[in-house]
Amino acid sequence: KYTLDIAKNIKEQYGVPMLAHLTCVSSTRQTVQERIADIKNAGIENVMALRGDVPQELINEDRSKWDYHYAIELVRELKESNSEFCIGLRLLEFIVCLAN
Repeated sequence: KYTLDIAKNIKEQYGVPMLAHLTCVSSTRQTVQERIADIKNAGIENVMALRGDVPQELINEDRSKWDYHYAIELVRELKESNSEFCIGLRLLEFIVCLAN
């Protein structure tokens, strides 16, 4: 939420195209869909889709029931939102996935 507020303020004050960061690890689909709507409503067209770090308090939790495990799942969610986002993605996650 904070990066969205910063991006929105800079876009409004200076007219500069901005990039909002969006993470998905440990988030529910509903939460991610709400964040996507927030980004769209803020007029931000560029999104950096990140898995994000697992919060320390959830390190030992069973992750099998989590809605998101990889950033690519977040990219799919962004594409399915029918928004015209330009999506950035960190490729290291793909390299790790392919190597395992």
